[in-house]
Amino acid sequence: MQDLLAVRVLLESGVRMLYFPGLPNGEALQLSFPDVNAWFKGQGAISDAIYQRYINNPDLQWTGQGVSRYDNAGTTRIMWDSGNFIPFIQPSLLAVQHVSPPALVQVRTVDGTCDGYASIGSCETCCKAYFPGTDQAYACETLDPHNPKRCLDAFFVDNPQAEARPLVETTFVGGLFKQGQGAAVDLLRKLQAAGL
Repeated sequence: MQDLLAVRVLLESGVRMLYFPGLPNGEALQLSFPDVNAWFKGQGAISDAIYQRYINNPDLQWTGQGVSRYDNAGTTRIMWDSGNFIPFIQPSLLAVQHVSPPALVQVRTVDGTCDGYASIGSCETCCKAYFPGTDQAYACETLDPHNPKRCLDAFFVDNPQAEARPLVETTFVGGLFKQGQGAAVDLLRKLQAAGL
């Protein structure tokens, strides 16, 4: 959805790669504003940078609520980018396996269904696209910004030609949701020990 060409180049390059899936792995690392305020604010240069990134993240401006959106019990923000460091901070949380790099396939738009951003949504008359390799249609989620009559969605599919170039894929084996024992706390402890 963000850079389909770059994903294709990377997956087809044959480069050795540790793959840390955003879903479900990345989304598992979540913090509330009170957590970030208590654990990271004023704890050191890097801890403060994490705190500042949390409270000044551009995506918070879309809602108009800022960090107050995450100030209530049970409301957290996914720390997508921080999750990429977990293999190096707390590798015991992860299981690894060799997998074949998938192919990224862009969908075909159902003719005549997409007509600008107002046509996006899950309704019968909305913009539709076909799942790769099928004639089964679904409601398109993203339009091509250069052509709002074209769906930009893409899906990962098996790529049998890629068997010789395995990725190392990581998955969580537990620990992120244990209060006081998760990866965010371990990261904080390491930063504190280094005075950062």
